[in-house]
Order: sequence, then C-alpha cells, then structure tokens
Amino acid sequence: MLMTPTVTATPSSMPWPAGSMPPQPSSPRGSRVPPDELRLPNTRRPSRDPRRPSRFYESEECPMIETLAPSTARATPFERRSIGSRYFGLLCVLDAGVLFGAAFLSQWLRFGDEKHVFALGGGLVNYTVFSIVLSAVWILLILAITIGSSRRHAHEPLQPFADVMTATLFLVAGYAVFATATQTEVSRGYLFIAVPAGTLGLLITRYIALRRPQKAVPTMLIGTEDELRGIHERLDRGNEPVRVREEIVLHADRVSAQGETILADDTVLSEGDLRKRVMAANVDAVVIATRSVHEGDTFLETINWSLYGSPVEVIVMPQLGRVPLSRLSVVPYGDSVTGVIRATRYQGAPFLIKRLVDILLSGLALVVLSPVLLVVSIMVRVTSSGPVIFRQERVGRHGKTFTILKFRTMISNAEEMLEELAASNESDGPLFKMRDDPRVTSIGGFLRKWSLDELPQLINVLRGDMSLVGPRPALPTEVEQYDVAAKRRLLAVPGITGPWQISGRSDLTWQQGLSIDLFYIDNWSLALDCRIIALTFVVVLARKGAY
Repeated sequence: MLMTPTVTATPSSMPWPAGSMPPQPSSPRGSRVPPDELRLPNTRRPSRDPRRPSRFYESEECPMIETLAPSTARATPFERRSIGSRYFGLLCVLDAGVLFGAAFLSQWLRFGDEKHVFALGGGLVNYTVFSIVLSAVWILLILAITIGSSRRHAHEPLQPFADVMTATLFLVAGYAVFATATQTEVSRGYLFIAVPAGTLGLLITRYIALRRPQKAVPTMLIGTEDELRGIHERLDRGNEPVRVREEIVLHADRVSAQGETILADDTVLSEGDLRKRVMAANVDAVVIATRSVHEGDTFLETINWSLYGSPVEVIVMPQLGRVPLSRLSVVPYGDSVTGVIRATRYQGAPFLIKRLVDILLSGLALVVLSPVLLVVSIMVRVTSSGPVIFRQERVGRHGKTFTILKFRTMISNAEEMLEELAASNESDGPLFKMRDDPRVTSIGGFLRKWSLDELPQLINVLRGDMSLVGPRPALPTEVEQYDVAAKRRLLAVPGITGPWQISGRSDLTWQQGLSIDLFYIDNWSLALDCRIIALTFVVVLARKGAY
C-alpha cells in the first residue's frame, strides 16, 4: 500500500553542479550505508530513538523531505504472524520427522524386518530407498507450497491445513503419473499406510502450532467514529492478533474545502502530525477505513507520504463483505486503482478437477475403510431391526433429486413418528432438529457422534450425486420452504462434509447454516475444499455439534 514518491528538481534549484551526482555524506563508523543510496546534501543520521525507525534520514536544507536507504523486501507485521513464517524452521524439522517416521513405520508394518524390493525400469529398488525419496519429495512439495502461500494467504488461519492437503494431492497425482509411465508396482498396502499416516501427522503438527499464542500486532486505527466502530466489530469477528494502541477519529466530512484532512475536533491533521503520532504510539500497522478514502481526496496520499520509508504497514480495510483473496484482483482503471471481483463458476477446469478428486478419494476411501464399513454394518444389524442402509430422497444440484445412502441410526418407523415430534423441533427453520431424539437407536447415537453414518455416501460421490465437500443435501420438503436466497444452495453439488460441518453442525441455527453455505457457494475454490476437508477431521475428533 505504500506509494514511492518522486522528487523532481530543476537544475537551477539543485545545490550541486548540473550533470553531476550529489555529494555523499560520510557515514558514522560501523554504520552500513548502501552505495546506491541517493540523499540530499548535508544529511545527518538522527539520534537513535527506540520509537523511531533508525533507517530515516533528515535533510537540513529540506526538513520536510525525508529519504530512505533502499531495503530488501521482507514480511510485513501481519505476514510474520502466519504459521509458515512464525514456525518455519520448527515445522521443517517436525515435517521431516513425521514423514520419515510414517514412511518407515508403514514399511515395517507391511514387510516387517525383511528387506523387500520392487521393479523399476529393469532394475530393483529397495523400499528403504523409496521411503527416503518419497519423504524428501513430500517435504519439498510442502516447502514450495508453504513459501508460495505465506504472503498471499498470511491472514487465513486455515491455510496451513490447505497447504498440507494440496501437497499430498500433488504427491499422489505425481506418483500415479510416474507409476503409469514406468510400469512401477509399489505395494498398495505400504502406500495405504504411509500416505494417510503422513498426512495426519502433518495436520496434527500444524494444529498444535496454531494453538500456540500469537504476539499481537500494535495497531493504530484511522476513520470516523462510525467507521472505527465497524472496524472494531470486524476485528472482533476475525482471528487477527491485533492490539489497538491509538485511534485517530476523523471528522464526518473528512476533508476541508482546501483538501486538508480534518479531525473530529475540527483540527487539521498534517503529514508531520500524523507521523509524530504514529511514531509516538510505536505501532507496526495503521488500519484505515475504506470509506475514509474518496476520489479527489488527498487523505491516503497524506498517509503514504507521512509513513514513507517506515516499517509501519498501511492496511486499507475494504467494504467488500467476505470476499476471499482468490476472487479479488487489484487492477488499474484510468488514473485510479480498482478491485475486480470474479464470479464463482461451477464449470471449467477447476470443477473438472474437483470431480476427478471426488472419484479418486472416494474410491480410495471405500477400499481403505471397507473393514470399518463391514463392522458398522454388523453393529447396525445386531442392535436393531430393520435395514442396515437408510435410503432417503434428497435434492441435489439444480433441484435434481437422488437417493442418499446412510447407515440407519433410527428405528425403522422413524418417518412415521416425525409428525408426532414436530412440536419438539429445536430448529428455527425448515430443518428438524432434536437433541434427544427418541427415534435414535443406541448404536445410532455413537455413529452420529463420530459421523460414521455418513460413510455410505462415498457411493453417492462415486455416482456423481454428491461431492466430498458441499452444502448439506436438503429434503424436498425443506426446499419447498426456501426463499430466493436459500435456493442459491441448489447451485452447488451437495457434499458429505461442508462449511456447516466445521462451523458447529447441528448447533447452528437455520440462518447461520444458510449464511455459511451461501458463503461457500459464492466463494468456492479447490483451496477452500482442501481447508474444509482438513478441518473436518479435527471437528469429528472433537465431536462437537453432532446429535
């Protein structure tokens, strides 16, 4: 957000001969002055003040102009709060330990102490060598993805989990292409242990790292009284570690007829005054309300000039609602800067990739979880009378109906008792919710708490009726009560898990669940799906909101 000012001087106004470089001041012993630094003559280094960045230089002839030695790009105060920056070295060590441990553990569980090999390109490769290469490639993928997203998604707390899932998907896809091209046959049992164990270990390390307390960023807020109130509300809703040290309250009109910034007490806020207040407050960031910036105003320009060369980060808080960075682009429009919001499209290459991932992961999950499916089927059959699989009509994308599959968790005549229990409905919308539903069987409560009753829906995913991630599939009777806004839920393919699953599940009200689903539909992306899948495991283990 910081603008680089340009100082233009005519030959007659320059205090040095035309066509020559300005004289360079001698630097104090031990100080490091970049050779390419361009400063005005007779500059001096100010006395060291702990509240003032030591990289500022002042000019005696031009006290209103300050120049700065060029500095290399570095993470801003908020970017340093991202998990990739705060614990980068620690995560590298933990990732190496987790992945090498998972690889060698799977090798020992699959083959024991015996040495096994597999054919590769006419030769034989030991599984120990393969474990080392697999772990190393996995680590490199995670490092590359984490470094690439550390600045673009520094403010998103779920990004570390998405990085893990993205790296794992690239690893699995890369191995599939490599194995097909070279006709390599690695033990499936080895891979079925190594990949899930490594992924789970990586997610756990990031979950532990995120739970560690973060150092708050000292911040100054600038805006009118109403705007500051709105900023406080947004900061309270978010997860940003912010400590507000000072507020500058602007006048409702903000700018005078002369183009000067006016405070709430009708005084003028000059560049020098703003700079002094920022430095005196010793803050790392200045947050400005977007509505304080209007076309023709010099307010934002005043901020930029006042803090030019400062390590203070300038943040303009947009009034865009909950639009993610993946859909927002900043582009020039004439002589101004404009934000472009791209529409979400459930078609094209991203949607095709989503479908391919659904087929791959659901098929793999059905094979890996087949013992669990068998055990649960036996438990449902033994503990209550009726079919093992519960079939019900649901509404999918574009209003198309399909038959959803679930393990039966209620008594066989549960649908007939629904009218009798309508008065006990705890939901404020078209949904029916009852915390202590008498229709739920003894084993059904256990299956619901651990979300095991949803496992047969993997078959629905393979068929294309559902996706791994999406809004909750609704009943036809619920859809009949939808208003215009709620019908937007039908634009997406329903999912086994979704934003409602990681945001409270049955503890959410109808409006809360609808708002979360619509946000997902309006802002869907593959990265968002990865984050939801990663957090689903955490929510299921915590057993929150499931009844």
